[in-house]
Amino acid sequence: MSVLDTISASDVAAFRDRLIANGSLQPYRALDGSETPWQDSPAASDSSLRRFIYARKGDLAKAEAQFAAHLVWRRHVFPIDEDGIVGELLSDGRRFLRLGMTGDGLPLIAIDFQWGYFLEGCTALDCLRASLVFIERCIEINEPQDLPQACIISYGGPPPIDYAGALAILLEANYPERLQRGVIYPVPAILGRLVRAFLWIFDKNTAAKISIQWNEADILRFLGLCRTDLPERMRDGLEGAERQFKPDSHARMNRLLYGGIYAGLKPSQRLVQQLLDPNKAKQVATPKPSRAGRGSGFWACCLSRGEEDEPRPSRSRDAKFGWTPDRDASYGDGVICQPTSKRDEGNAKRQTLGMATVVALIAMVVCLLKCDVAGVSLAALADTLR
Repeated sequence: MSVLDTISASDVAAFRDRLIANGSLQPYRALDGSETPWQDSPAASDSSLRRFIYARKGDLAKAEAQFAAHLVWRRHVFPIDEDGIVGELLSDGRRFLRLGMTGDGLPLIAIDFQWGYFLEGCTALDCLRASLVFIERCIEINEPQDLPQACIISYGGPPPIDYAGALAILLEANYPERLQRGVIYPVPAILGRLVRAFLWIFDKNTAAKISIQWNEADILRFLGLCRTDLPERMRDGLEGAERQFKPDSHARMNRLLYGGIYAGLKPSQRLVQQLLDPNKAKQVATPKPSRAGRGSGFWACCLSRGEEDEPRPSRSRDAKFGWTPDRDASYGDGVICQPTSKRDEGNAKRQTLGMATVVALIAMVVCLLKCDVAGVSLAALADTLR
């Protein structure tokens, strides 16, 4: 039984009546740019309405605000041109993969971050657009089969933080409760427990969906797969990952790690702005941190961020909920997720630090994968300590 089934039919009917009574909702714009009244669109299905209700914890007013903002967002973002680099990213099979079904009948997808090469030959904005097309295509396939949620494998080391942060913002605001569970793989068992300890910073629902796996047998068991269900490059756990490293993979992943943590969420927010209106924002490159103030150790990079590094959320004068079209923002009526109280700001900061810490730990693991400890590879050491 899905968590979405906890939303009763009467709640869905009440929510639908509320949306119809709104009278000012935008049409639904599809990926190809065509438009239909929202009532006749995939967004109006019972499963879709359940997702919005569940995401706002049964508060129909907040669910209505998020739903309305989602329709506005679609009109800003779609259509996405699939010619050129976006089409190449989707067709080359390197980054975005559909892997069939899990053992319990859920769609399974994967993103491969290519051990530091995710942005090779493209920009974060290109990958963000390709991600949205990939998500929309998966939804088009899965929704008619009454499969509103999916599982995802995050493979290939740390993601570019501007891309990952922007995608997280967009998924939370516009694709609520699409994730059934996620797996970060491969992370050595001894360090996976440490990564898990930091997930308390996330909300309980999100943390409960995340699993950290280090070897092939564990991820196969967790997802109910056979070995042949995994692409060959994702097999053999840590040892398989070691074989894929290129000479500069460590350096590339270190740059992603340090640049992302020191930049905070500002590059992610600017990337979202550029997606919504390319004419009003510039492409943001992940900056290299200065050596001054970096500290003497790994943990210094996680703990030395000052208050000045935290992004200041924009505020809408009439915003009552976290999900509203912000008409004061530089990109017009686009959707933003903004704190609406001191408590919300504190939670947002803790979540930001938590995300950075978790990504930092995973990146540290990846960067150590090929090191030798007293002549023993880390993969072998992790197997011994398990």
